[in-house]
Amino acid sequence: MGVFLLSRIFRQFSKPHGLLGRLFLFSMNKGHRELHDWALAQVDLDKAAIAADIGCGGGAVVGRLLKMAPEGAVMGFDSSATSVSCTLAANKAAAAQGRLVALQGSADSLPCPDESVDLVTAFETVYFWPDWPVAFKEIRRVLKPGGRLLVGNTVAPSHAYGAADNDRMVFWRKVGEMRWPYLDELSRDLVAAGLEDVEIKHKSQSRSGSVIIMAKKPMAAGVKKPLASGAGSLATSAEA
Repeated sequence: MGVFLLSRIFRQFSKPHGLLGRLFLFSMNKGHRELHDWALAQVDLDKAAIAADIGCGGGAVVGRLLKMAPEGAVMGFDSSATSVSCTLAANKAAAAQGRLVALQGSADSLPCPDESVDLVTAFETVYFWPDWPVAFKEIRRVLKPGGRLLVGNTVAPSHAYGAADNDRMVFWRKVGEMRWPYLDELSRDLVAAGLEDVEIKHKSQSRSGSVIIMAKKPMAAGVKKPLASGAGSLATSAEA
């Protein structure tokens, strides 16, 4: 199979569109379910929390977050109009109630106000972010003091593994416009963005594979702890 055809197929992962894109989204909802289950079990989300999912895809994580915060609200962001449509279709009731807003947006320019979100999630989407330091700074901006970031992704462990991993990175960048993340690089960029308490959990003992990365925005003096309060209403900069 030629590189051009492979590229056309694999770019459905980064920006699904059309019927094939919808099939990819359905497949990813199923294929990532185990990662979603494992990662979200690490989060104690208040029932009135405000959450945002970057790379909302087919809307599976958005649906889980809505159930975890039944008196709260969720924002879903994706660069793909097809993904936004699928997220809204999969969570019609919440959208009708005003508990869900799904918009086209990217990690480096989130359409929501400063310090408005208790939890930001991002599953199997970091590959497609063009600038991780900028994206993490943007996430820090929208998080409330003490708010948390939860990333679930497949990673390479560090640059120390050399040529074998580098060959794989080159292949995926060429055919899928994917930048395979190194774990040490992500950790460094999170700290540089001003996030703290970076915690990494591995799903297996292999040197590369699925991990979750958790980080927190520092608390400000005198500010109430997030995830334990909130009116459950949504505001986005696009609507302001």
